[in-house]
Parts: sequence; structure tokens; C-alpha cells
Amino acid sequence: LPLEIQAEEVSEDEAGHGTAVAEIVHDVAPSASLRLYAFETDEEYMALMEEIVESADVDVLNASIGFDNVWTLDGSSPYSQMVDYAVSQGLVYVAAAGNEGDKYSSGDIEVSEEGVLLGGLEMVQVRAPARQVEVSFRWSDPMQASDNDLDIQVVDENGVVCGESTDSQDGDDNPFERVRCELEEDTGFAWVRFLEGDGSVDAGLKGWLYSPFGVANADQVAEGTLTLPSDARSAITVGGYKIQSEEVASYSSQGPTEDGRLKPDLVAAVGVSTESLGPRLGEGSSFSAPHVAGAAALVLSARPRL
Repeated sequence: LPLEIQAEEVSEDEAGHGTAVAEIVHDVAPSASLRLYAFETDEEYMALMEEIVESADVDVLNASIGFDNVWTLDGSSPYSQMVDYAVSQGLVYVAAAGNEGDKYSSGDIEVSEEGVLLGGLEMVQVRAPARQVEVSFRWSDPMQASDNDLDIQVVDENGVVCGESTDSQDGDDNPFERVRCELEEDTGFAWVRFLEGDGSVDAGLKGWLYSPFGVANADQVAEGTLTLPSDARSAITVGGYKIQSEEVASYSSQGPTEDGRLKPDLVAAVGVSTESLGPRLGEGSSFSAPHVAGAAALVLSARPRL
């Protein structure tokens, strides 16, 4: 795979995520047998999927996981292709859409006298909690075949450079740059600047800037923020729905896919309680997906050939 994806360390408070997800499946389908799986890297995810398919012991797979801004959202990523393969072998794959509705800025890329603009913006403001900045930038060149060399630079409010990414794209590279850095002062925000690398930049490109900490409200674009592999054609993709206020959760990732398909397929409850969460409420599409996975188990129990 072209990109190494390593899961972040999980704090003690977050360690119950998978347990809470399993509890929701059990609440909906209490007679279903549960198998719990864990992985840390994208390679482990792919190997685990192969193991599950080969075992032929799983009917419904709930995937409250995702990879963000590392591949084209058109169903072509290795992860999405693996989902399609698994479904072709008889699995039902329920995917959390993601919680990235407030973590992207995107738009057309253009080169002007001011420099490289993304959606008309010379710079995008991103959140930087405890001085930490993490951003990735992807554009609409083919994966492993990008010949538009673009770079990014992160600066603080005074223009002091925090970090930059200047990987070369000369025809056989990924259209991707990533920066992790630490600000000198804890101001809560940083700014991302877009730069030309070597050579000219083609017209008609679109770009996506992502920060796991969030993008400033004025610069957010919620459309096209699905997490991989929820863009898979065969996945049942589930967004978050606030039952109390009867509206889609503002953070819930949105489609469409980059090849124009409607995703998510449906929404389900967030703001729910489980035994392990205690007084906290489970927010996020991670807790929406297991409602649908449990419902799928009930349907298959009643209609095994469906």
C-alpha cells in the first residue's frame, strides 16, 4: 500500500469504544454471536479482512473504523476494494460514515498572483489544541501517478513557520502532503498555506485539506468528507442522526463520493448510552453503524437467503 497509516494511541477513557459498539449490536440483536477484532495499521486491516472472509464464519461485519484523506473517495482504494470483495463472498459490511464534517476544507485549486488557492482561500485556518498541528493535503491526480507538484506550509498567527511538506510529485507519486508540528505558543489555531513545487500546476484540479483536530468554522466544507472505506460500492454506509433534535449530526461525514454516488446510505442514532459508557453518551457514526448491523443480523435471522 502506498501510505503507512498508524492508529493513534488510545487513552484509557477511549479504550471502551469497541466495547460500546459491541454493546449496541447486542442491544439490537441480543441472540447474535459476537466476535471482536482489533488492528493498528492499514496492512493489518487488509490481512484481518482476508482472514474474516476466508473463515466464512461471519455474516455481518460492523466497521466503526476509517482512514481519512489518504485515497480518492471513488471506491478505488485498496480498503474499499476489499470491502467489495468481502460482500461478493456473502458478508454484509456496515461502515461508519465518519465524523469528519467539520475537519475538511476543499475546493478547486487555482494558481493566482497571490499563490495557490484552495476554494478561493490563500490560507486555511485549522485548530491546534495544546500547540499540536496535524494536517494532510490531497488533490485529484491519480494515485501513484501525480505529476502536479504541490506543497503545504503551516504557520502561526505571526507567520512563523511551524512545519512544511515538500515531497516531490513527478509522475509516479501520490498526490499527498502531510505535516505534523508544534507551535511555539498555544494560540489554539494555525494556518496552512499552499505552494507550487517544481513545474506548473494543471487547471481543473480539486483539493482536500484535512485536520483531525478540526478546521475553523468559516473554512469548513462538509461535502465529500467520508472516511474510507465507507465509499465502497457494496458497503452499507451509516451517518449520525440526533434523535432528540431530529436532525443529522453536524459532524457526521457527508457525500457524495468523488465519482458522484450517494453516500451515506442511511443514518441512525447517536447520543446513545451503553453500560460501559456509563453517564457519557456515545456520539459519532461509530455508534450509528452498530444499530444497523444489529438490524441486519435480525433480518438475516428471519430471512437467511436474503
